[in-house]
Amino acid sequence: MKILVDNIMDTLIVKYLLQEATSDEITDVNNWINKSEANKKKFEHFKFLWLESKKIEVNNTFDENLAWDNFKNVVENKKNTTKIIYASKNNWLIAAAAVLVVIVAGWYINIFFANANSNKNLLVKTNKNIFIDTLPDNSIVTLNKNSSIEYNSKFTEGNSRNIKLKGEAFFLVTANKEKPFVVTVNDVQIRVVGTSFNVKTINGQTEVIVKTGIVQVARNGKTVTLLPHEKTLTTKDLNILDKENTKDKLFNYYESNEFECEETPLWRLVEVLNDAYGANIVIGKKEIRNLTITTTFANEPLDNILKIIGTTFQLKITRKDTQFIIQ
Repeated sequence: MKILVDNIMDTLIVKYLLQEATSDEITDVNNWINKSEANKKKFEHFKFLWLESKKIEVNNTFDENLAWDNFKNVVENKKNTTKIIYASKNNWLIAAAAVLVVIVAGWYINIFFANANSNKNLLVKTNKNIFIDTLPDNSIVTLNKNSSIEYNSKFTEGNSRNIKLKGEAFFLVTANKEKPFVVTVNDVQIRVVGTSFNVKTINGQTEVIVKTGIVQVARNGKTVTLLPHEKTLTTKDLNILDKENTKDKLFNYYESNEFECEETPLWRLVEVLNDAYGANIVIGKKEIRNLTITTTFANEPLDNILKIIGTTFQLKITRKDTQFIIQ
């Protein structure tokens, strides 16, 4: 009976935030919020996800009726042992939190955990989008495109907070010295207490870059400790675990929604732009690949960025079908 009541209230909260609730339903929600601190915290989390979506400019048409239908379908399919959330939008600037159907899925994640009495796994996947997920310990994970994370419904109940990653993600970890945060990717384990860092894995390579705090990376019995602006890169063929300083500030572009360049080589900026926009930009002359640029592009259309690059270096930008050529 409690689960049924919880589901009804979850539905009312969504209607409340969509401004579709009746006056009686609004009163019911307000009374429920004031009933306990736990209720207030749950509502604030729902509201947080909704407000985060409002911050991001959405250029596509949004169908609230479709979102509502999807929410009801999610609730009806609540019996799965492993819950899989798929999020898909084409524009990298549109985080999945900007689309209500994805937000509702995000709400359901928390509802699902709140009612879980046994071990269940949650698998969150992205396709051509970016997705922001708040974990049960209030740590925030920003998943890049074509990535996934998996963690248990009892995420905060053990001696450590364990999560598996495929692809790329930026982690902003809530501090808890008693329960280290452990990310497993390929054959690498990343262990932190409270920090922010980026993990990227592709073709058997794993790259870890630290933004703040201290991160411990372990592989095959070897361990390296990373400080801010340090990184390590492992490959499946070499049993080496070294670290190096890095000036690269583009690594978390998908989390910050900006391209921060500080003496950044042109080839590196082009590499990131291709990934971010799904573009096909090529550098037509080898001698200009290592030209460096220091600037920040925030939510700029690709055409504007290319114009600035051309003006800065006095280069010509030409377009042939879907390809941009810098020369």
